[in-house]
Amino acid sequence: MKTSIIFLLVFFLGSTMAIAYTLPLPDNTVKEEADETQAEANNTRFDLAVYRSRLPAQEILSFYKENLAKAGFRLLTEDKKAKYLYFANPESDERFFILADDTIGDEVYIRVSHWYGNPPDYRDFLSEGGKKDMLGKDLAGIPRYPGAVRLSSLEYGGMQTASYKSDDRKEAIVSFYESRMISSGWKKLSTADSGRRKAVELLRMPGNTNEGATLYFEKKGRFLSILVQEACCGQKGRAISIVEISGVD
Repeated sequence: MKTSIIFLLVFFLGSTMAIAYTLPLPDNTVKEEADETQAEANNTRFDLAVYRSRLPAQEILSFYKENLAKAGFRLLTEDKKAKYLYFANPESDERFFILADDTIGDEVYIRVSHWYGNPPDYRDFLSEGGKKDMLGKDLAGIPRYPGAVRLSSLEYGGMQTASYKSDDRKEAIVSFYESRMISSGWKKLSTADSGRRKAVELLRMPGNTNEGATLYFEKKGRFLSILVQEACCGQKGRAISIVEISGVD
């Protein structure tokens, strides 16, 4: 399971926001960002927040299982390998997705998505066997891999993302993007490009491992990463995650 894709997949879900339950924090945990971010994905509004903790990931997840149960939330999904929890309150239909990402450095990053409701689009997508695009849009001027199905699209904090699923081999997908992006005028970057190191670091998604392949590109102030890895959450095939930022000094 790949945490970056899981964190993107949660954006399928949600509807209108309401007065929220205040999520408690474990000891030795601090907020990573000054304020929670409002994001929009597939015409849905979300509250997103990131925290840093020195506690082990499983201890963090146990803390939330205990405290959200006391607050009336029901645990809908737990993945011990990917280290995420998905809760819903049956009375208010308030929902939380909590990911304990321990793939970066010595601290654990707790990534929280919060929303209300469970719209039919996600269930329809599953019933179609992953053959139907989710709501949203592709990134402007970025080719979609032939036959790929869009899983999500998201805009927040000056960043745009889109994710897809394909049954083709990782090598074929990587080769497609290397060829098409360069032929479309994009310059391929590496982490060694000193003048673009900041952009590359901003584009680096948590959870990237050697099991996946990440490409970086630049074109007229636009910076792009394309991550290809095994699909998560019980799905077969490969996941393609595209992230774009603009205006990096």
